[in-house]
Amino acid sequence: MSGDIAHQFKMLALDFLAVEEVRPKDPGEAKMLWLHDSKLQGRFGQLVIQAHRAGQLELQGLAKLVAFHTSRKKAIGAQTKRVAVLVRCPENLCIEVVGANQVEFLNTQPLQVSPLRSGGLLPRLGLLPESTPLGPERFAKACEVLAGLIEEMMRAVSKPFSEIRLAQREQDILESMAESKNRAMLLVDTIIAANYSKEATRESLKQLQVLGLVAKPEGAQRKGFVITDRGRKYVVYLREAAREADTRPRVRAS
Repeated sequence: MSGDIAHQFKMLALDFLAVEEVRPKDPGEAKMLWLHDSKLQGRFGQLVIQAHRAGQLELQGLAKLVAFHTSRKKAIGAQTKRVAVLVRCPENLCIEVVGANQVEFLNTQPLQVSPLRSGGLLPRLGLLPESTPLGPERFAKACEVLAGLIEEMMRAVSKPFSEIRLAQREQDILESMAESKNRAMLLVDTIIAANYSKEATRESLKQLQVLGLVAKPEGAQRKGFVITDRGRKYVVYLREAAREADTRPRVRAS
């Protein structure tokens, strides 16, 4: 699935660039054409949501953006003639990730974009240069960046068990999740079961998620993390390796 998402981001980058190539020279027509490209922005936002929920895209601040734009709550802010309300939707998620949030509306006076969020997640994290021109080429570059990040995470997820080196803390947390009766474990449940601090547990879960050993359940009422099939297989691998080490003959040094 993750490989498919990376591929879709690459194809979407080409779609954005194709829009730029056929754009009319007349400024008015160009604006009108770009407004129709919200479908591409919507696809971008949906792919971000899919990748994040699949545990293949973890960026600082992304979880809050995805949670906001997938919530069923109403838009925030008081709507006036001069202020644009931030609507929860994949299109706006795209804009908040890429940073192209200077919007003009045709046949109306320019509106002020809500100052609650601005600048774009990728530029703030240094993954997309601020100097990248606004327009389709900026969105295309963002698609390429995210595809690269997903592919990098995929390589970590596909790493053979023999090459994975977990700290004792990660092993303990994974073991506690494998033994839990609940499909999903909240952070507080994991802290109690593994007996580590909140920050240590959170960091360990991130490491385990990068390796594909745990994931965030999609569409589940009980949030938190679940141990994946790969994670359960790795626990079995650890236990077998421990048994093999215990049964290995020991030689006393003379």
